Amino acid sequence: MTMSASIPADDTGHHPALAGYAPASTGERILGYLLDAVVGGVIGFIAFVPLFAALLSLGGSSSSDEVGGALSIGLVGAIAVNVVFCVLALYVLFAKGSRVGAILLGLQNVDVQTGRVSGGKTFLKYLLQSLVIGLTLGLGAILLVATIRPGLGRNWFDRATGVVVINNRRGRKPGAPAAETATGVPERMPPPAIQQVAFPGSASPFGQGAPAIGAPGGVASGGMPLPSAPQPAPVSPLDSWQPATRPSAPAPSNTPFAPSPPNSPFAPPSAGGFPGTSAPSASPHSPSPSEVFPGAPVAPAFDVGYVAQPAAPSFPNALDFGVPAPTPTFAEPAPLVRDMRPPQEPVSAPVAGGGNELDRTLARSFTTVRIRVDNGEVLDIDTPVLLGRNPGQLPGFESARLIPVADLARSISKTHLAVGPDGAGVWVEDLNSMNGVRVTVPGGAPTKAIVGQRYPVPPGGRVEFGDRSFVVVAG
Repeated sequence: MTMSASIPADDTGHHPALAGYAPASTGERILGYLLDAVVGGVIGFIAFVPLFAALLSLGGSSSSDEVGGALSIGLVGAIAVNVVFCVLALYVLFAKGSRVGAILLGLQNVDVQTGRVSGGKTFLKYLLQSLVIGLTLGLGAILLVATIRPGLGRNWFDRATGVVVINNRRGRKPGAPAAETATGVPERMPPPAIQQVAFPGSASPFGQGAPAIGAPGGVASGGMPLPSAPQPAPVSPLDSWQPATRPSAPAPSNTPFAPSPPNSPFAPPSAGGFPGTSAPSASPHSPSPSEVFPGAPVAPAFDVGYVAQPAAPSFPNALDFGVPAPTPTFAEPAPLVRDMRPPQEPVSAPVAGGGNELDRTLARSFTTVRIRVDNGEVLDIDTPVLLGRNPGQLPGFESARLIPVADLARSISKTHLAVGPDGAGVWVEDLNSMNGVRVTVPGGAPTKAIVGQRYPVPPGGRVEFGDRSFVVVAG
């Protein structure tokens, strides 16, 4: 499988599920945090409004009971406002994958593997972020910007939890299908326009009144209008829809060794066989076999002559652009000479084990073996491939394809294993990986692969490498 250049990617690998998304810029993320602070301050001020109102309603001579009752009412109001804000924040966090301030800018967190909003991963990200900032007395906030990597603009917290911050106002929204061109599939070209087609000298096949192509007042095949000039009437049966009548055959002559009668399928066309045409005259002499092959035995007196070539038929009502058509010319056909040498039997080279090797047809397989990775991605295994976090070329695999596999847990080695076609299945080889390779054939138990040995895996077999795996599927 060839990765398209338009598939989003960063240092952790390619992410086809993010096609069409617009990653949020660093400025947009900083603006989102500032807007969150403003929203939090406004909500805090609104929460204490009932408390301030209750205190202001009391006079200077109020008793302690009245003050306590007013404070209780104010605290209840403040708690109610905070509870409503917390419920709203949790809804935005789990349903929209964002914060209250960031969602106003169109910023959302989506899973890099599925391309959908993941409330659980978003909650884990902000929980981890709060713990790091709290334990470092605020210094951990520097990681929010300092660890941003190019490509998808993800910081350390994004990569640790497997999410990416996108702006749904500049690109695809979560849940919407990706555009066809974002996956590398070319757009379909519009079908060509339908053009009228007519035969020379006939009316338009699209109904009465429509001028035919090449007719007066019509258009040429390239769309250029033609002058309205009178056309000559049909002079040949080929220019009309009526079938041409077959001319009568001439009477056979009494000359010895005359050509075949007209009813013979090997007879040359006679004069008048095509309307408006004539056959060239026969050559007065045909060379004998002794003239072509000196010393060859003389064959019985039999002259096959030559096959007469008919002249090209004319089409008076063909496309007329005002330029006279050139007169076709034909070269004199060469006489046919019969080879009088005796035929020789073909000699086949002896083949060990009996039989002729040229008579055997080798079977050729047209099936394509594929593997389905645990994230649903399907790879064609028509040549050896190397899988790993960041695979590189190895001795013995110079022509192998390199396919990186994303692994946040780093359980896969840089160049973990090799996979190649093997009949209806594949073979796998452990390339001295850290966590090894486990092969499970249908109906069998998992087998740990030995480094440097190839293991055949039939369709339906499962191969585990690190925390990732794939299943062999038949083409």
